[in-house]
Amino acid sequence: MQVRLIFAVALAAMSFAPAIGSAQDLTACRADAPPETQVAACNAALTANTAARVELLLGRAAAYRKAQQREQAIADYTEAMRLQLPTARVLFARGQTYREAGDRRRALTDYDAALKLDSALEPLKAARKTLFEEIERAGAMMPAQPAK
Repeated sequence: MQVRLIFAVALAAMSFAPAIGSAQDLTACRADAPPETQVAACNAALTANTAARVELLLGRAAAYRKAQQREQAIADYTEAMRLQLPTARVLFARGQTYREAGDRRRALTDYDAALKLDSALEPLKAARKTLFEEIERAGAMMPAQPAK
């Protein structure tokens, strides 16, 4: 129920985002103005709307993750990174979600990508270390030769 309410609020905010953040830019984008002015205004409106959408997606992803709806959370983190360059924190959050879902390989991939962006993020370094140790332990438990 709580996730549905959060989703409804996020969806409503997304539909009003163009009117809130960039009304002047949107008007200038549609106006009969020199092309350079019009393109600049359109770019500003698009950027503002993309940034708002990314923030809403990240908020919704966090809510989905709390509700243990991991597939939806991963989809929102992925969409946010498609719209805007990934950050270490977003990659870390998606990696944590993959890990919670039991997908260690993808979690490790996201952790490694996040570390390339911010090697000083201590919680990320700790999470990667423990995940790597888990993977090593799981590998040690596997037979050296496949069963025949």
